[in-house]
Amino acid sequence: MSEKRVYEIARKLSDKDNLEKDMEEAFGLVAQHFKNKYLERLNTAFNKCRENSANNPSKELRLVQAIKPFLPEERHEKIDEMAQMLTVLSTFENIRKEAVQVESSAVEAQIKSPKIDPAIHEDGIYEVDELCMLRKQKGRGPDFAGLMLVMGLMGRSAAQNTKN
Repeated sequence: MSEKRVYEIARKLSDKDNLEKDMEEAFGLVAQHFKNKYLERLNTAFNKCRENSANNPSKELRLVQAIKPFLPEERHEKIDEMAQMLTVLSTFENIRKEAVQVESSAVEAQIKSPKIDPAIHEDGIYEVDELCMLRKQKGRGPDFAGLMLVMGLMGRSAAQNTKN
């Protein structure tokens, strides 16, 4: 009985169509998750900023809308496109302002919150990382380059003393 199951599983794994369908399903699930978690939230925020821009039009947009009745009808479509573009630009400006505001709030919160060093205990004494100290001590060997330099200079001065 178990041999039959192993055979069926192996057959399904070796079937190229099943594997492709499974991969497509997996990619579809990842794409849907990404869409739900990020894209829909961004779209909602963008639409909110666009609505805010439409409800509070800029001076330029109000000017374009005020000119529209005085222009020939064949120009109205271009004026509408211009108004739409100004609304989009205003929307992006609102998004930028909101992002700056959020970022400055985060920076202020970070400045106000005390930075706690995990190596400091409640009594104010630093924790000593003994393992780190041992590694540093083992890493420190005699400085052979400096030792050779000193010995070379001593030998040189000794040789000069004997010549004089």
